[in-house]
Amino acid sequence: MARTRPLRVLHVLGQMNPGGVESWLLNVFRTADRRSVRFDVMVHQAAEGAYDAELRELGIGIHHNTGFRSVPRYYRRFREIAVAARYDVVHSHVHHYSAIVLACAAALGIPARIAHSHNATQAADSAAGAARWAYLTAMRALLRISATRGVACSRVAAAALFGERWQRAGCELLYCGIDAVRFGGLSERLPVRTEFQMAADAEILIHVGRFDHQKNHALLVDAFAALARRRPSVGLLLVGGGPLEQSIRDRARDLGVQDRIRFCGRRADVARLLSAADAFVFPSHHEGLPLSCLEAQAAGLPLVLSDRITPEVVVVPERVTMLPLGSAETWANGIEVALRQGPDREGGLKAIARSPFDIRRSTESLLALYAAQTHTTAVAA
Repeated sequence: MARTRPLRVLHVLGQMNPGGVESWLLNVFRTADRRSVRFDVMVHQAAEGAYDAELRELGIGIHHNTGFRSVPRYYRRFREIAVAARYDVVHSHVHHYSAIVLACAAALGIPARIAHSHNATQAADSAAGAARWAYLTAMRALLRISATRGVACSRVAAAALFGERWQRAGCELLYCGIDAVRFGGLSERLPVRTEFQMAADAEILIHVGRFDHQKNHALLVDAFAALARRRPSVGLLLVGGGPLEQSIRDRARDLGVQDRIRFCGRRADVARLLSAADAFVFPSHHEGLPLSCLEAQAAGLPLVLSDRITPEVVVVPERVTMLPLGSAETWANGIEVALRQGPDREGGLKAIARSPFDIRRSTESLLALYAAQTHTTAVAA
């Protein structure tokens, strides 16, 4: 039977602030045909998210459910939201807690329930204490019966949530995408240097990411300090916010490079900043599949990445160097090579536009997943 109304989909996540998952979803919402699918989001924070205003302009409903520390309370709020909207799909992005989300959806009879893994948490999970390990074990067991489908942004992210045999567990890869068009035709080299009071001939390194342990800003600043001793014109833009920002500011001061680093905060113009940079540096301890690395490639930058990051993120291999986490001097050497290579704006943009990470292909894959899930569950019913 032909569908007589748009597919109704609820996405569940922490909050709609700048980040890889959130930026991908915002691009999906911009790209998808709203005549055939209607999206809402349910977030776990009471505060306004940075993307909320645009979501409302796009007709996306924003629902708050702050009761996640109490399952009965969480379920009651979930029911209030879901019963009125009659969702066909609940798509959860909150890692292990997705088991609770999708169990609530199952109890309400929502037919398609998707758990989406976006991060590689194996190291943290293996170091968990007894209470945390019990929680993880229970959530994995519940996820097996509450989710109708598992998806992941990369192989390592799939293994983190669904186990090493994730394919046998019914998980599939669904690559998140970026809007490559946003990175074409930008030339903000001089305006960005003027805005941040940097010399017109300054060599700019850039990092985009939240200030937390995962992103490993400490190694980044140490490597920058080693490089700065050799290259007096080099500067660093750190884009993002987070709990470790002050400690990184203190580290930069102790190393004597605080005047050559700009802490940019959360920015809505990341494409503009990337267009002005000379190289992108990303020494993370772990990642699922970082969209900022795709954006840097779309902007044509040479990249220096941690080898802890999945190689699936590499679209332009001749412009990506992957290094083990080690000495600051080794990273300084790698960055220096990248700076000599310089940007290739046109080549990077074309490569991303042809890849599975283009937002149009990513959105098509997502909608095909929804179509397969709603068809399958409808037939099963």
